Amino acid sequence: SIEAFNQQYNNQFLSASALLLSSVEMKKIKNTEKEFIFSEFDDLDDLGLDYSCLRWDPDIDVDRLDGKQDFYLFSIDLAEGVGKDYSIINIFKVLPIEIKHHRDLISPSDITDFFKLEQIGVFRSNKHSLKDFSMILYELCVNIFNQENLRLVIEYNAFGQEVINNLISLYPTRNDFDEEQIVRYNHRVGSKIKKPGIKINRDNKRILTTKVKNYIRASRVILKDVETISEASMFSRNENGTYSAQSGNDDLMMTVVNATSFFDT
Repeated sequence: SIEAFNQQYNNQFLSASALLLSSVEMKKIKNTEKEFIFSEFDDLDDLGLDYSCLRWDPDIDVDRLDGKQDFYLFSIDLAEGVGKDYSIINIFKVLPIEIKHHRDLISPSDITDFFKLEQIGVFRSNKHSLKDFSMILYELCVNIFNQENLRLVIEYNAFGQEVINNLISLYPTRNDFDEEQIVRYNHRVGSKIKKPGIKINRDNKRILTTKVKNYIRASRVILKDVETISEASMFSRNENGTYSAQSGNDDLMMTVVNATSFFDT
């Protein structure tokens, strides 16, 4: 029932007009919801770091993430690792949308309009330092995925440059990280030079948030992780006219918002 659905997602006290996703859209992503699971990797074990907060879609073969025919996107949000906000790696597979969903597209104008982002993995921690986070991210990029078929959307605002610097300097004598993986954006209005990382402000956050809603409706963003979907259910318009969590965290949801910028690059 609608009442049971609202109770499950704890949004019965929120105005429907304030929520980013309607009950119809929430039911749609609820249909793809799964409990992500932990998998071991030798390359990550060798770091001696806890990576139990890295979880995967149980239907994904984690031993074949470096396939040359597959393309992936990491959407990354960063925090200090002091027990408050979370550092996130939201992992999406880039896939063509099914023919049955072509009718949901609104005025397609480019070949990219026929591709989707399907969530397959999540790293979520508020305990890892930026250096430890960078070490885990490095191993994922260099040794677990195929760098040529991987792109990173890194939120630049607070700690983005520090993590980028870590990725290219962690191992000075044997660094294999390819900086070209990082998607580049204009950091200032009117700038002709694109730099690694995306700077989020009130204006582009509002635009990207609207795109999330449209892409979910058109089956171009497929969310599966239980925690991500829970955050999506509480993501609503605030007094500033932008969107944020009405309670709890929204770090996972913000990586979904940032990921949609990939379609414009």
